Amino acid sequence: MTATPSMANCSDMEYGDCTNYTEVNMNTTEMTRPFIPAAINWPRITILSCVMIFGILANGSLIFIVLKNSFLRKTQNILFVNLMVGDLVCLLINVPFVIEYELMQGNTNVRGDFMCKFTTASLIMSACVVVYSLVALSIERYQKIADPFNRCGETCCSGAFRRCSIHSNGLIIAAIWICSFIVAAPVIVLAEYKINGCKWIAHHTDTAKIYKVFRAVTTFIIPFIMIVTVHIIIACTLLKSIRDPVVRNSELNRSLNGSGRQNRRRSPRIRSRVKIAVVVTVLSAMFFVAQLPGTIVNILFEFKSSLIHSPSFVAFYRWARIPFYVLCCFNPIMMYILSSRFRKQLILDCYFPSGLLVKYSSTSTHSRILFFFIFISITSIYIRFLVI
Repeated sequence: MTATPSMANCSDMEYGDCTNYTEVNMNTTEMTRPFIPAAINWPRITILSCVMIFGILANGSLIFIVLKNSFLRKTQNILFVNLMVGDLVCLLINVPFVIEYELMQGNTNVRGDFMCKFTTASLIMSACVVVYSLVALSIERYQKIADPFNRCGETCCSGAFRRCSIHSNGLIIAAIWICSFIVAAPVIVLAEYKINGCKWIAHHTDTAKIYKVFRAVTTFIIPFIMIVTVHIIIACTLLKSIRDPVVRNSELNRSLNGSGRQNRRRSPRIRSRVKIAVVVTVLSAMFFVAQLPGTIVNILFEFKSSLIHSPSFVAFYRWARIPFYVLCCFNPIMMYILSSRFRKQLILDCYFPSGLLVKYSSTSTHSRILFFFIFISITSIYIRFLVI
């Protein structure tokens, strides 16, 4: 019997049930099995291991800094911490199973319905937590910079909104995780463990197609539209302030300085908030670039099943998830590169845990260069990894 080409060497738990896509020879009762490569992909395993270890350290250090220092526990920093927690969920739960899947060449030690549901749902929830945290950060920056409630002066409504935003960090975080759980709920209900592995939702069925479209809309399209819209408004507000920085009752001056006083120089407060807006913009762009390949694979895989026999699609599929895993390392690195406060506090907490004060003016530039070279090194290794 001639074996029919199938989607081979699946490296993601979502499509690990490759035996579903083999074809049966009509003249026999034997089912063709997927191709199993003779050699283990050690470069892929090595990079994933480095990403996991370095990502855990980088995300953990940033979470530690914010939680240890009370003056850093602002709304935007709490949301950044929540984003890093989403990265840690992916690095601690999903990446180890992907590495195991590569080492065992298509087999897995995931046993039982609970572990099947837990590992599959955690991947979806981690991605949702990251993107919804970015949406919340964008809205928070929009409130601080564009400040639509202050266009007609300080009112009771705007004051109530500000008080609500200051004291509702826990509510915002809870809403993010609840929404993430709702998106992952169908997998938690339908995923099950069978003899040949953990099965998500039966592929190429109406249920699978509806769910994949639902995931694409709720975790990519809607957040993308919201973040782009908010950042366009923020950019327009900033450009308006640059063109006419001393206009009386300027929206930017009112929102950032709390008054309509004329000011020809940007205050440190303005520069700080603009820098945070830049950080959110960079992290959002990185997320959508990293998530795009996986979203494309999800949709194409369900609506055009013939692609599983295409070597080019299999090759594209093999690398579609890697950008998201690497992003879990890049998020904290970009935070350290773009934020001098986090770099300073990292050095103080690591080298001066007793609270000794040091002069940081020269160290700031050096640490920025250090984190930049770390970022470039990981990027270069990742590109080399793709070539291999």
